[in-house]
Amino acid sequence: KIIIQFFSYSFYKLITTASDLIDVLLNNILRNSRHLCPNDCGRHYKRIGHMNYHLKYECGVSPQFKCPYCSKLFSQKSTMKKH
Repeated sequence: KIIIQFFSYSFYKLITTASDLIDVLLNNILRNSRHLCPNDCGRHYKRIGHMNYHLKYECGVSPQFKCPYCSKLFSQKSTMKKH
């Protein structure tokens, strides 16, 4: 039996089953009006634009940004630029 203590600024709950954990996570996501990825990858975003970026470039998509110097692939353009 798994016992997890979940604390957030709004509530405290002792979790003893998987369904309790799912309830707490979903309630926390919904309470904070998060946008869930429709592909069930588990990611969630505060801003819908970030979720759209995730859907277009990251979720189930192979990396699309290629380094012009070494040909390494990246899923985010900003990560490629830092590289």
